Amino acid sequence: MKKRVTEKWVFLVMAVFGMCANAFAADNLSDSEKILRLTSEAMKEAVWYMPAEVAEIVKKDDKKYFIVSIQNRQEYDAGHVPGSVLVSVDFNEPEKMAKQFPQDKKIIIVSSNGQEACKVSLLLRQLGYDSGILLLGMNSYNRLYAGSGAYTGDIGGELSTSPLEPEAKESVSSYSDKSARELVIEKTAEYAAANRPFEVTAYDLVKLDDAVLISMQKAEDYAKGHIPGTINIPGADFLNGDKRLLQLPKGKKIIVTCYLGHYSSMGAMLLNQMGYEAYSLRWGASGWNINLTEDISSMLTAGMGLGVEKQTH
Repeated sequence: MKKRVTEKWVFLVMAVFGMCANAFAADNLSDSEKILRLTSEAMKEAVWYMPAEVAEIVKKDDKKYFIVSIQNRQEYDAGHVPGSVLVSVDFNEPEKMAKQFPQDKKIIIVSSNGQEACKVSLLLRQLGYDSGILLLGMNSYNRLYAGSGAYTGDIGGELSTSPLEPEAKESVSSYSDKSARELVIEKTAEYAAANRPFEVTAYDLVKLDDAVLISMQKAEDYAKGHIPGTINIPGADFLNGDKRLLQLPKGKKIIVTCYLGHYSSMGAMLLNQMGYEAYSLRWGASGWNINLTEDISSMLTAGMGLGVEKQTH
């Protein structure tokens, strides 16, 4: 009997020790590692809706979905996805902004071209919402109503097939007792307060000398052709908390590119939350050389021509 009691206490002590060790390991993560882990968990599911899919949801008046528009007022009034609700976006107050969205529905965010919507969707998913975006926004739904966000073509930039390996730096990050959610809210507000543009154009990229360029292309696509000077961290790895994101230089501008500017908008947002100075390349590789995304070029240049709703006052 005494032996059984002793074994029981040993088991309990070991269990408690294990829980404490796990808690310590979690608490011992840097602030950036906490944000990466939260983002990895939040981005496990697909977050894109195709134009025809959204049109079908509108047709069926499917109450499981909540469609929001973050177009500016003038462009929303001119034409928007039927039934979409206009909301304002202010990253200076992330929690207040998030309260505009229901937590019990699937959220579809519509912007002029999908890129600004990606930033909002990333934040909402980090805060526990089920959010996604209309792929390419109004540019794909009905390009006539994409306004200032309509695709205007590429610059015919040169391509490279030479891989470039990132220069590993010692991880530098702060530590605190704040939760990942608290950090996301705080760092998003800090980024917004800096009042930097969230993207650069392909023309801007040509003029940049000392910036770190990251391509989120799939490895096989990167091998076939990419913007010269970019290192490759595929989108799936990037949003899954790739440790290389902890080793980027804090003293340089970081330009993130992908195929359409969607993944790169999320990637740049994440890096800014981690304390970097990061920008998304507007339209991604499509703004540099459309040959990198020729399989979806028709959605960029034509759109689906689906019916819109107009606001009258």
